[in-house]
Amino acid sequence: ELAPWNDIFSPSSILPASFTSRFRDIEKMMRDMENVLEHKYLSFPARGEDSEVQIGENKLRVKLSVHQFKPEDITVKIDNNKLTISGKHEKKSDEGHSYFAQEFTQQYTIPEGIDQDSIISTFSDEGVLLIQGKPKNSGTGEPREIPIDRGNKA
Repeated sequence: ELAPWNDIFSPSSILPASFTSRFRDIEKMMRDMENVLEHKYLSFPARGEDSEVQIGENKLRVKLSVHQFKPEDITVKIDNNKLTISGKHEKKSDEGHSYFAQEFTQQYTIPEGIDQDSIISTFSDEGVLLIQGKPKNSGTGEPREIPIDRGNKA
């Protein structure tokens, strides 16, 4: 009986065991490199062309391109006149050989002329996070977490 084609042309049937283990090492290295290259061109928040920060005495507008994150990966908080935006994304390969984590934190001082209770955040379908605040009319200034609305515009 003839051997199946897979056995005839597999590296293990024609090469010594030391070469076969090297092929496995090379395959793993190639999978790891694919993972690295997949994430190489991701833009980090506030560095992409869709990102801008406008903070002035009566203006607060922070627009970040965070398309590599899901809304649930991002938190926006206010505490002690500081606006803190954090994101964390983790990815494991299906085989469990590699792990990728991307994390960022950006912090801005909220101008005194901004009503902290008016600050809202929106996450667009294009992966743009927009945080805006209105000029002060009233507000408690108490620490709070800002929910991220899933709007379509940024």
